[in-house]
Amino acid sequence: MRALRLLVACVLPAFARAASAVAVLLTTKPSGKSDGWNPRSVKAADSSNACAAGVSLCAVLVLRDTVRRFGNVPDADFVAMVDAPCPEPLKSSLEANAIVAEEMDFGTYGKLFGDYLLMRKFYVLKMTRYDKVLLLDTDTIVVGSLRHLLADETTYRCGAALARDPAEHERCWPETDAGICEHGVAIAAQQTAGTPILTAFMVALPSEARWRAFAADLERACGGGAVCNKKRVYHLGWDANATTPAPERVSEPRKDSGPHAWAMRRRPGDGRKRMRLTQSPWDQMGAGFTDQGFAEYHFSLKTKSVYSLSHRTCKLKYVHFNMPPKPWFCPGRHCKRHEAYREGDPVDLRWGGHKCAKDWWWQYVASRPALAAPPKSCAAKCLGLLDRLQRERGAFADPAMANYTPACKDWNPRWPPLDPSLRPPDAIRASLFAPA
Repeated sequence: MRALRLLVACVLPAFARAASAVAVLLTTKPSGKSDGWNPRSVKAADSSNACAAGVSLCAVLVLRDTVRRFGNVPDADFVAMVDAPCPEPLKSSLEANAIVAEEMDFGTYGKLFGDYLLMRKFYVLKMTRYDKVLLLDTDTIVVGSLRHLLADETTYRCGAALARDPAEHERCWPETDAGICEHGVAIAAQQTAGTPILTAFMVALPSEARWRAFAADLERACGGGAVCNKKRVYHLGWDANATTPAPERVSEPRKDSGPHAWAMRRRPGDGRKRMRLTQSPWDQMGAGFTDQGFAEYHFSLKTKSVYSLSHRTCKLKYVHFNMPPKPWFCPGRHCKRHEAYREGDPVDLRWGGHKCAKDWWWQYVASRPALAAPPKSCAAKCLGLLDRLQRERGAFADPAMANYTPACKDWNPRWPPLDPSLRPPDAIRASLFAPA
């Protein structure tokens, strides 16, 4: 018996697994259908190229390093969801940088997810070896702790805070309105003034049942001859005020009252601070955001299983470089073709189209010594390119960025005091922090 116990003690560590993960989608296969999404880093002609992700791979390497340095989740895996089979030049690049290459296997839904690039993000629901998976877009960096979102003791319950007595830097409670979280939590996603579910920052609670339900719903609404473009998903999830005709073969009843009075929309009369938005703030979303529209339909309206977060209620320490051109494409001809994405933003296109683009390059310079580039790997190619771009800035002041002050986020681990106006109302505070 003692020998058996010793054998078990020796074998178990080999099968130890992380309870949580941070994941990114690094696919290079374009959508099979004309869903309106044509990401700049994915082209049909390049999909067979082992290094088709190009410099976007280096964006993932920088993201991974910021998770390591600032995320406070040392036991969490960092996973890149890649197309199967993963080419060796790409796999070696990931593994050399402590990134798990997750070759996506969609099973019987292979064609369905092949048709919709952005829907492949929801493969996180299938990663059932983890209890929690934080999905981040490749164009993000982490600037603070993620522990409160992924810790073993963190429990996602509808209408309840993540912890009963959280530290100031780990406060987090839901912004959800009644009716969108009733049957247990499948995802916890950020809402913004631009979208009710931002899939660029989303915690998934994987399970086979949730994966099958999502895939079956997508097949029913968007499979076969149907195309889930902006028009179709807008009807399914964002059909405010009945302003658009129903697409063909869509039978869901029209929601004349709009999707929801989400927290980031203005809702007069309840005494809570609201954004000054139009009556239907999401009707101008681009066709490329079909994943977010379908997520709002499936998780909020149909399964009622979304734990909705916002910067008002939860410490979400990351920067999303969602304004073109991306920092890693600059400087160069690609950048010169762009103007500032938002009028009035202090944008310098030597660094990128986002007002915080220089912060990304600051992180690249800080991360570069730790980034591995195996010979003849995809990482060697993209890091070589970015090193050259950074050298081209030799005429800039402080090219090593040693004395740089970040522009967009408080990078200090000590949070500023919480604005009392953003605390939950006393009337609901007791229920938010009640024990399970």
